[in-house]
Amino acid sequence: MERIKLTFKGIPVFEIFNAAAAFVVLIYIYRSDMLISNLFIVFGVYAIGIINKRKKDFLLERKDRMHVVILSIILSFALIGNYLFCYPLTKNTSLIDVILFLLFTCCIFPVAAALIRLEKDALKKDFFEEKRDVDKKHYIKMGLVYLFLTELVGVIMLLAFNPAIVSWDAYEVLAEAYGLSRLSEYTGLMYVGIFAVLLRICNSIMFLGIVQITLFALLFSRIFVWLEKRSNLRADILVIAYVLLLIFPGNMMMLATLTKDVYYSLGIIGLTFCLIRMYMKESQWSLYAEYAVWLFFVYEIRQSGMIVSIISAIAAAFLFKNRKIFISTIAAIGFVMAFSIAVRNCDYEETPSGLKYVALYQDLLGVYYSGGKVSKEVEEIVNIGVGDNPEFADQYTPYWAYYDEYVYHIGEIEMGDFLKGYIDTFLKNPGIMLRAIMCRMDMLWDIRLGKEGFESWQWKTLMINEEWSCLVPKRNVNVLTNLIDRYGKTSLKEPIKSFVWRQGGWFIICVACFMSMWKRDRRSIVIYMPLAAFVFSYLVSLGWSHYRYYWSIELLAVVLCMAWWVDIKIKKKGSVSAG
Repeated sequence: MERIKLTFKGIPVFEIFNAAAAFVVLIYIYRSDMLISNLFIVFGVYAIGIINKRKKDFLLERKDRMHVVILSIILSFALIGNYLFCYPLTKNTSLIDVILFLLFTCCIFPVAAALIRLEKDALKKDFFEEKRDVDKKHYIKMGLVYLFLTELVGVIMLLAFNPAIVSWDAYEVLAEAYGLSRLSEYTGLMYVGIFAVLLRICNSIMFLGIVQITLFALLFSRIFVWLEKRSNLRADILVIAYVLLLIFPGNMMMLATLTKDVYYSLGIIGLTFCLIRMYMKESQWSLYAEYAVWLFFVYEIRQSGMIVSIISAIAAAFLFKNRKIFISTIAAIGFVMAFSIAVRNCDYEETPSGLKYVALYQDLLGVYYSGGKVSKEVEEIVNIGVGDNPEFADQYTPYWAYYDEYVYHIGEIEMGDFLKGYIDTFLKNPGIMLRAIMCRMDMLWDIRLGKEGFESWQWKTLMINEEWSCLVPKRNVNVLTNLIDRYGKTSLKEPIKSFVWRQGGWFIICVACFMSMWKRDRRSIVIYMPLAAFVFSYLVSLGWSHYRYYWSIELLAVVLCMAWWVDIKIKKKGSVSAG
């Protein structure tokens, strides 16, 4: 296609008009709020438009335009969808809301087109690559470099926030690991077991932090070495990328934080990495043995991990259909059964039965407090939990479940009755229910905090005064503490915060990678199953926008981008060979 000339005396009229339209929409929606962030978005739209314009073939082929439209809609919704369509739950979408959304979606087209353009350019050109013959020693050396860098950043964080950043639930885990408190299924029997073993080896809180930092180092050093092997990317570029990954404020904080979410995230990354290599037709028995271990680990480390492991295993078995995948899946089932037998005789407190309802109960409350249509049975379900408590009605927000008020009461409800009431309420109030769900999952998809939203655990380094705080030595504040704390708190300001502490942008990157790979090979869906299962598990079980719960999305975006890049290079080599 010929390039369309929309300039006047060298002035990029179209790009200026497009950026101005985006600015008008943002100002209309947000008024003076987030002005700097909005200006940053407008400048990005303008700059990317100029870059696209300088391409000789900046208009994409017809087959790519649908992907541009889809990505533009997703991007637009992630930036302004909450304010236009989601909150308050009783919001009536007006014609102006729809027009503003469509206009902003059109303004975002250049950004979505640039993402598609990146794939086209990667297929034609070699970016930061070099053809070289390297021996095994080079990859060992690079692996050691990544290990050293991770340990360096991790130890600096532990020295700054000594002995470690301890999440509120980790205090209870420590008490259980020391045998001072009764075991709880909710805190995670495997997680408590890991702490108990490690504390026997070295009775130190800082040692627990060093172990999880080392696990991160071992996993991601392998992933980066694998990327270099499969893509021929320059080693110095990869080292720079790895350093940026490490000094990202969220990653720095999580590396030094004792929380089950670190182990869970590493488990999901490990499982995804195995599926990526299987998809890339690697077939070593060691890979399938590792796959079985990660399936088992994700299943046991967190209760929602059961969903991730089961869905991933079914998808892999269905798509790969080989003897090795069958044996490894059976092995994982055997590990789960063996662990269940091992803990059968342990005295532990079972998870409150009401916890399985919390997320969906939160949606029902959204309809109830919004004056939606509910049956008498659903009214009874609501009353069992919160009754007519006016204080709870005042503090209710769709963004955050204050479950302490009702979790033990709703456990009395039969599963069948609850699901029947939930489905009936959804059918009667689809609009309110969808808004309630979108607000509850705001951290996942919304690039910026939703209107009157609630979020938590963003650069959270303070020691919490818990019942078992005596188990953790008091922090000795030093020069590193103040220096790094200042760095972390700076990241809480817009527009940096939206990129660092919100997961919407990272989730869109995952979606863009999926769309690109799916277009080339339908089998690639298998490597996205842990992500899909992760999102689904939170959809039915999570009622809180804790950053640490969603940290996996950020790491998955990095790993899936690597898979996308290697897949492109494989397809490029195939097309060259065929030519």
